[in-house]
Amino acid sequence: MTQSNPANLQLFQKQYEKLAGKVYLANNAKQAVQFIDAIFAGAKITKVVTAPLPEDISRQLEKFFQKTNIPAVELDLKNPDIQNQISKAEVGISAAEFAIAAMGAMVEVTTEDSYRLVSSLPRVHIAFLKASEIIDDLDDAAPRLRNIYNRHKSNCNITFISGPSRTADIEMKLFLGVHGPQESHVIICDWQQ
Repeated sequence: MTQSNPANLQLFQKQYEKLAGKVYLANNAKQAVQFIDAIFAGAKITKVVTAPLPEDISRQLEKFFQKTNIPAVELDLKNPDIQNQISKAEVGISAAEFAIAAMGAMVEVTTEDSYRLVSSLPRVHIAFLKASEIIDDLDDAAPRLRNIYNRHKSNCNITFISGPSRTADIEMKLFLGVHGPQESHVIICDWQQ
């Protein structure tokens, strides 16, 4: 695993938070799940949906959800009611492929449309991101994106996520969460996975 670049991490956090997102730095999977507990504090969470996650985080989350009795569903692509599963969840949890520090944007790659909905339909989106996968700028992203498309020739969805959903009206008043998540959280994983 490559080393994380502290300057990229700081720039990403600054840019992402400027766009109304929230960033947390976790030193291990247990601490990452503690951040989820803090995000959930005070909110009435009745259902969570997850896309595939790194194994160590998935194990810690499973323990957390058992302890809190919050129903969490990992998407089953064979379920014909999959979109209903996602739309009824208040929280969607996914993993980002990498992030672009200068843009304050995570890059999510999916080969299944339903996994992409985990980050765009629920009211709250939480993403896990490896600290070592925060790159400088869009120029550094181009070869990565080309490689991703070469690996996934069909049905490849690449989404740039830079904070909660936002839209502006004709008077240029900015509104958050109108067409997607009202809250966007990134838990940066700064440990060997």
